Amino acid sequence: MRREGYIIEKIIEYSNMSEAFDSVLRGTDRKRSRQGRFLLAHREKIITELTASIADGSFRLGGYHEREIEEYGKKRILQILSMKDRIAVFAIMNVVDRHLQKRYIRTTGASIKRRGTHDLMNCIRTDLQKKSGRHALRIQI
Repeated sequence: MRREGYIIEKIIEYSNMSEAFDSVLRGTDRKRSRQGRFLLAHREKIITELTASIADGSFRLGGYHEREIEEYGKKRILQILSMKDRIAVFAIMNVVDRHLQKRYIRTTGASIKRRGTHDLMNCIRTDLQKKSGRHALRIQI
């Protein structure tokens, strides 16, 4: 196993934190919400606070609230973080994803950007065309 270095420094770079802030507060509805208006009014202060807490290791997720939705006839329970916590999580995962993605084999598809189930299905189709006829694979997506 290889050690990756200077990850915290990359996470707390202003450009990464600012990108995380903008990504979480994309869309008109989020900007108009009570939380969104507060965050926009105190942008620099929020980025500075989150940067300091991530740098010294004191950042902890606050809490979440649950919301039940019905989607395609299925009831689901969503656990929703505050926008401030989402900014920090986005900033962390933005850097960590880049480091982890190199370590996955090509056919790993779950939860990786541009490598979902459809990409994996295309890999399977290509492999089956190369080795035609001997084996069959049945899969549900």
